Parts: sequence; structure tokens; C-alpha cells
Amino acid sequence: MFKKNYKRVIYLLLVIVWMTTVFTFSNQKGEESQKTSSSITKLIVQIITYNKNLTESEQKILIEKTDFIIRKCAHFSLYALGGVLIYNYINTYYVKQNKKICISIILGIIFAITDEFHQFFISGRSAQILDVCIDSLGIVVGVILIKLLKKQKPLYN
Repeated sequence: MFKKNYKRVIYLLLVIVWMTTVFTFSNQKGEESQKTSSSITKLIVQIITYNKNLTESEQKILIEKTDFIIRKCAHFSLYALGGVLIYNYINTYYVKQNKKICISIILGIIFAITDEFHQFFISGRSAQILDVCIDSLGIVVGVILIKLLKKQKPLYN
């Protein structure tokens, strides 16, 4: 019983850290968020195009073209992680598996909606339905992924 409660507290703390991280990103003003995103996009483009001998203008065009995709992938990935963390927390309760999955997904989607609503009040930001959809898809994939991984037998004894 102690081990289950210990795990529950650890998983809850991980969910809180994840939520705080997401909220911190969402709390950035529009210009600051764009700077953060652009610097990450620039780094990714530089890594991908290493040894490709692109001119500075070609690299700039590639950064502009890929920024949107990278931002949306970041949303998806961050929320997929959230789906994993939320499911692990909910999994510490004695509830039927289908309910654990549903509760995890619902909690994740509620957080995605509230986080996006929060951005509506941040200077230079807006609430985007597309982001809620991407975040929700990330939650669903994260929950399904961790559920499938937990079904696998360990490779060690």
C-alpha cells in the first residue's frame, strides 16, 4: 500500500511539473514566444542542414517555412508527454482500465482547453482551436502509447 501511495505522489508531482512547464511557455508574451520558437527552429534547421552548404538566405527561407510545423510538433510532443504522465498518475488508482484511459484523456483535454484560454489574456497571444486539437491529439497518443508499452513484458527478470 505504501509503495502505491509513494508512486501516486511521485506521478502527481511529475504531472504538476509538466503543467507548470506548459503554463510557463503559455505565459510568454507573443514576441518572446516567437523568439523562443524561432531560436529552436533555427537550431533544428542548422542540425538538419549541416554539411548541406546552404546560403544564409536559403537557411532563412527554410527556417520561415518550417517554423509553423516545428511549433505544432512541439505542442503535440509536449502534450503526448502529458498524456503519459497523467495516465501514470491515474493508473495508481483502483479503477477499471477503460475508465483510467477516459479519465486521463478528459483531464488532458481540459488542461489543453484551459491553457489555450489562458493565452487569450497574454499580450501578443491568442487562443487557437487548432492548438487545442493538436494538444488533445497529443494527449490521446501519449495515453495510448503508455498503455501499449505497459502491456509489453519487461526484457529483464
